[in-house]
Amino acid sequence: MPTSPAPGLPVVLAPPALRRLSWAFGVTQIVSWGSLFYAIGVLGKSIRADLGISEPMLFGAVSAALLINGLGAPLVGRHIDRHGGRRLMAAGSAVAALAFAIIGLANGKPMYFVGWVVAGIAMPMVFYDPAFATITRHSGGSYRQALTMITLFGGLAGTLFWPLTSFLHDALGWRATCGVFALLHLLVCMPIHWRMIPADTPRPPAATPGARAGAEAASAAGRKGVARGWAGAPAASKRAFVWLTIAYSFNAFNMAALLVHLLFLLQARGLTLEQAVLIGTVIGPCQVIVRLSDVIMGGRIKPLTLGLIATSLVAAGVLVLALSGASMVAGICFAVLFGMGNGLQTIARGLVIGEIFGPSAYGEWLGRMSRYVFVVHAFAPFALALLIGAGLGYANAAWVLVAVTLSALVAYRVAIPRRATEATP
Repeated sequence: MPTSPAPGLPVVLAPPALRRLSWAFGVTQIVSWGSLFYAIGVLGKSIRADLGISEPMLFGAVSAALLINGLGAPLVGRHIDRHGGRRLMAAGSAVAALAFAIIGLANGKPMYFVGWVVAGIAMPMVFYDPAFATITRHSGGSYRQALTMITLFGGLAGTLFWPLTSFLHDALGWRATCGVFALLHLLVCMPIHWRMIPADTPRPPAATPGARAGAEAASAAGRKGVARGWAGAPAASKRAFVWLTIAYSFNAFNMAALLVHLLFLLQARGLTLEQAVLIGTVIGPCQVIVRLSDVIMGGRIKPLTLGLIATSLVAAGVLVLALSGASMVAGICFAVLFGMGNGLQTIARGLVIGEIFGPSAYGEWLGRMSRYVFVVHAFAPFALALLIGAGLGYANAAWVLVAVTLSALVAYRVAIPRRATEATP
């Protein structure tokens, strides 16, 4: 029977090379998130008018892509743990280019939907998680600053791509804009992934059974104190993982539901549309500033504490939103707290996985968690919309988000005390 190729040995990069790779990933994250996630908000109106599709269909296709992203994340994580991210991420850029070619050429609902299905296949290969898993694999354990730098760049995706997409749309139309996005993935992201990510070195064969046994023993000794993947993990690791997944899934619900419904939630509290838009624009810069502060501080805050701070900031922000009326000051306070908390969440999720479960199966743990996080992320806006439509109303919807975010905080606190047992093989 044919067997899969044996995994190679990852190249551990020197600090300057690791920084270059993190900056390169920053560029590809801006293009990937900017085109695959943010741009639809600008192009959507013209796509609807041209293709004659409804708004639920327009965004439902995007939600389907996010759902596929979540389902594919564990497979991607395991592949990177075993074979590295070079070929996979380069292929993901090619698939993203194909997706935008299909969307740009769509002549109706079926082709438009197919385009987003293909985009969903590309997402788990080009978004944060594969970049995190790849950089961790080549860092030799010093991955915190690199992960933070990637998220610092990624946090600018919406800030850069909303105006860029608007400019391209006005100058070229939505179809040609999709063509530009395809070229960006093909001519910018794919070469970066292929050239900047190091290839694994071949694993030397053991000459004799005794040598093979010795190598396996040495490998096992090297792994002592590092958590295994899911299949070989102790029960304590799995319990901690379940609680962390619940916490980050609740956080994903809040992020997706709030960002989609934010303007309506603020207007329901008595603010004008112009005031609501101004409050919304504060969130993005706060995400970038707080990530930059983590870089400047040199990662002095421990990952588990950083995760707790992030979750607490989000909870405080949503509580301010629920309690505020038609006050710009309260609205800005919400945006600052939520933006800072949300900005730290992305860093913390990547770091906490490495802190608790170790780097040896990082991609598998992160991918397995992302399966649930992205599924919740995909359905959150629709779930909140259903509650609002069922009679809850926008005025009371903020209290649902308060309950969700406090539940996330509780789940995170339950997971943290188990960390002392996670390194036991």
